[in-house]
Amino acid sequence: MKRVIVLFTALCVVHFSAQEKMEKEQPIDKSQVTTKEAISLLENKSTQESAEIKKVVIKPKTDKEEEAAFEALMKSENEKNKKVLTAQVLNEMLGSDESDALSLLLVKNVSECNMVLKVVGKTSYNIPIPANGQNAIMVEKGVYQLTGKVCELQYETQKDLNKNLLVAIKRMED
Repeated sequence: MKRVIVLFTALCVVHFSAQEKMEKEQPIDKSQVTTKEAISLLENKSTQESAEIKKVVIKPKTDKEEEAAFEALMKSENEKNKKVLTAQVLNEMLGSDESDALSLLLVKNVSECNMVLKVVGKTSYNIPIPANGQNAIMVEKGVYQLTGKVCELQYETQKDLNKNLLVAIKRMED
């Protein structure tokens, strides 16, 4: 009886090992691969090719019209205007007076895309703000609607500019 059990066990082992060997040698039929097998194949393939993987940098998309408007506004701001604006900003930051008719709007762009911020209220302004940069403008005190696109994502808010204000705009990652 023991011989029969040993013989039966040996035949089963030989049969299953031969079957596994045949399965390994046969080409994989992609329609019959289980999820577990697919994951195993992908893991083996990824470890073999990990040294060959190249890092791909995806630059955020910008609207062509927005980019053209940004370039035009940046060209229109000459050195003389920048110096006058810088002097106004410094004077406002160092010695702001509540009775002034103007307030400072400083906008910081914390994204990888250039943007044009439209400021609409008593008067309207278009402010070009470079990627990872900032720009400032002196505006009449009042309530303003700020709109623009940050890497093709719409930004819109209403701000009360009766005092100096810093606005930081950042594109949140998905």
